[in-house]
Amino acid sequence: MSTQQNDLLADKIGELLNLAEHLHDTRDYHSTTQTLDLVQILRMIEATAGSATRTAVHEARDQRATWSELGRVLDTSAQAAQQRYAHSPRTRPHSASSSATSA
Repeated sequence: MSTQQNDLLADKIGELLNLAEHLHDTRDYHSTTQTLDLVQILRMIEATAGSATRTAVHEARDQRATWSELGRVLDTSAQAAQQRYAHSPRTRPHSASSSATSA
């Protein structure tokens, strides 16, 4: 990911966390709607982080990072990292060169 993409992602997650905190702090008692709003925001954060992680793993592999290295930074085994991410869809289009080599 580029620095600009990292900054954009950090900003978006920060906005979502601020909204989640606001929902949590402004309630006297949680209404079902407020609680569901909070769950939805936290799920969006989780999905965004998961998508960014998949993209970063694919980019690291494109740069020849090993599954052992990725497992270490993902706090899991090399085998678990490979099983989770090796066949996960990319979240950005393939470049022409990577499409040709994967076919």
